[in-house]
Amino acid sequence: MIHYRRILELADEGLSIRAIAGNLRPGRPKVREVIELAKDKDLICPLSEEMDDR
Repeated sequence: MIHYRRILELADEGLSIRAIAGNLRPGRPKVREVIELAKDKDLICPLSEEMDDR
């Protein structure tokens, strides 16, 4: 399972894509994709509690 919320939280904390991928194991391309999609949709941390990994 990919933890989208956690990826965005770690990116907001300033971790590199490599560090996030090593921490959560989804792979660098997927981490990059999640971060780029969040930017395109103007999602910023902290995320609302209603937002989950779905």
